[in-house]
Amino acid sequence: MNDIQSIHIQYSKICELINGRRLKEAVAQLNSFLFDLQNWELNNQLEQISTSYTYMLQYMRQGINDPERHRLYQKLLRDLREIAEQAHIQQLDRISSSYYHECRRNKAADSQSLEKTLQILESFNDDLAVSKLISNDLDSVLKRHEENQRIWFQHLWTSAQWTSKEEQTMQSALQDASLTDTDLALTVGAVTLSLTQCWDVRKMMWLIDVYEKKTPVIASQRALVGIILSLFLHPELQKFYPEVKDRLLLLNEQTPLDEDILQVYKQLLLCQETDNIDRQMREEILPEMLKNIKDMKDLKFNMEESDEDDDFNPDWEKMMNNEQLENRMRQMSELQMEGADVYMSTFAQLKTFPFFYSIHNWFLPFDPNQSVVRGKLNTETQQNSVLSLIMSSGFFCNSDKYSLLLMLNNFPQSQQEMIFSQLSDQQMEMLSEQPKAESLKKISERPTTLVNQYLHDLYRFYKLNTHRKDFQNPFEQELRLEEKPVLSDLLQNNDLLLTLAEYHLKKEHWKAAMDLLSLILSNPGELGQRPDLYQKLGYSQQKLKQYSLAIDSYLKADTIQPDSSWTCQHLATCYRITRQYEQALSCYHKLESKKPENTPIIYHIASCLAELGQYEESLKYFFKLNYLENDSMKSQRGIAWCSFVCGKNEQAQEFYDKILAGKPVAVDYLNAGHLAWVTGKISQAADLYTKAYAACSSGEEFIEMFDNDRATLIEKGIPEEDIPLMLDLLS
Repeated sequence: MNDIQSIHIQYSKICELINGRRLKEAVAQLNSFLFDLQNWELNNQLEQISTSYTYMLQYMRQGINDPERHRLYQKLLRDLREIAEQAHIQQLDRISSSYYHECRRNKAADSQSLEKTLQILESFNDDLAVSKLISNDLDSVLKRHEENQRIWFQHLWTSAQWTSKEEQTMQSALQDASLTDTDLALTVGAVTLSLTQCWDVRKMMWLIDVYEKKTPVIASQRALVGIILSLFLHPELQKFYPEVKDRLLLLNEQTPLDEDILQVYKQLLLCQETDNIDRQMREEILPEMLKNIKDMKDLKFNMEESDEDDDFNPDWEKMMNNEQLENRMRQMSELQMEGADVYMSTFAQLKTFPFFYSIHNWFLPFDPNQSVVRGKLNTETQQNSVLSLIMSSGFFCNSDKYSLLLMLNNFPQSQQEMIFSQLSDQQMEMLSEQPKAESLKKISERPTTLVNQYLHDLYRFYKLNTHRKDFQNPFEQELRLEEKPVLSDLLQNNDLLLTLAEYHLKKEHWKAAMDLLSLILSNPGELGQRPDLYQKLGYSQQKLKQYSLAIDSYLKADTIQPDSSWTCQHLATCYRITRQYEQALSCYHKLESKKPENTPIIYHIASCLAELGQYEESLKYFFKLNYLENDSMKSQRGIAWCSFVCGKNEQAQEFYDKILAGKPVAVDYLNAGHLAWVTGKISQAADLYTKAYAACSSGEEFIEMFDNDRATLIEKGIPEEDIPLMLDLLS
């Protein structure tokens, strides 16, 4: 077997057989899959599974009662899946050029074990202390440690499944607290990346251990992200590993795990908004700012030179109060406060430094002792003091902090000073003020901030690293965690689901909001008496143009709270769009009783009456609208058409003359043409139809509009056989 696609196809077929519980066929296929590998260990494991299954079937045939049969069968399926996973990876190791398999091949040539690499990492603190006391060779100690971090990360990331010995090694590293906080956080990143490539229950349990330990916080929060992403990317495997679900449900009883998952979930969804935020920054915010700067510069040529003139130029006030720009900036500020990634576009071009060639550096927490940035954050100057404060705050993710300092490293000192000189003395003082500095540091240490920074690091890794095509990007998939096994059990609390649904409503994710609200209201409990939930469900359905479903939801809301004008108005809209004009009219009359001079309501009543053929009654409402809106175009159109249909041709002509004297559209010329034809002005009708034709986007559009009125024209006395003649006359 030497074709990558055929390897994937055969592996998928084996997994399909295992998931379908067709164990005998799966064994046969897997035996063939293992043939070229010459891996005696996997072959032996498969042979043991085959033998065990044969005995199981024999016992069953003999009618022997085996209380362990189902548990053993589940284990055989699980072991088969793990062998298939190992064989799949090893087949690809031989021929794939992807970065993952390339690194696995390089690791195979390196005899250093996981345990040995861990021992070297654990000795870092001792080496550091010795270097300060004796050798004063700090740089070499730090660089050696960084190289070991790289080896450690790659070893963990490229390990398909841990052996029992490797699991013990990792447990001992966690329980003995032998790794620095930075190294443990990096380790969590490596294990997470490994799990996204290949499922391993031992790694998953280890991540749960890290999360449960809670300290250091940075490692615990990263572990939670790893748990969620792994469960999300491998939903089909959870049925084979019930211990994962049991462990997490037990943990949820002891700590608010579900609330933590919800927070991470919302941050993940925010990350998916990053491309939209980037587009807003490039196409809206920055151009608007540049335009305002340019306009402010141009103002100097209009200034009057006078010692006595000290009042503001009205033009200044207009620019200083640019409402559109303020709204956009406020929107971006609110997004940033939520945790949205507003710096992606700023730092995307700064990921080409050699530092980012090593994959582990994308997962590295910011560490001022890293050789690429060491010495940059001393507090001898105001510049470095402010820079140190920025680096310790939660403004930027770890990856962007490294990018910023690497960029500054490439600038001469004079340019660095110029950059910081752009900050006013007042700004520098505010940043350096002790209470504010301490507050910023506390914010940066919050679990939510640490999760946010880590997710932004991950987003950059999947979008910007040079080997990104070799990785499955979770941010490009639809994140519906509440539908995934295990996660759905942890997020089944209606209060949590409602929080999530309202988040989706706020972000205008109508499908996600509708599905969540439907799920909540399928088993609502006390929430079933809340009309706002049915209103929100109906609104989501309406936005998705599922009007019949929206009507049902609004009717349920109306049953619980009959006096809601909001529900009545939206119900009327859905009825009107679905051409249920009598029901729509009933709703609009209810609204009219509360707001008798509301012009949109009056307009819709008039329109519904016209659609129902009640033209005389419709005319009354259009005249009322015309009075309230002071001869508006839409009221004049309504009056003109209803007058025409009612046979009040002089009145219709009066209003069509007004309409055509304004800014008429295609339908205005068309309707005026109908009136002219019915009143015997054939030449004028042809001219008006020609103008209507010219105002349409296509001939087909004109014909469709004309055909809609064909019955009215015939009713008004136009011979049916004359209609095609008129159309030919136009062409």
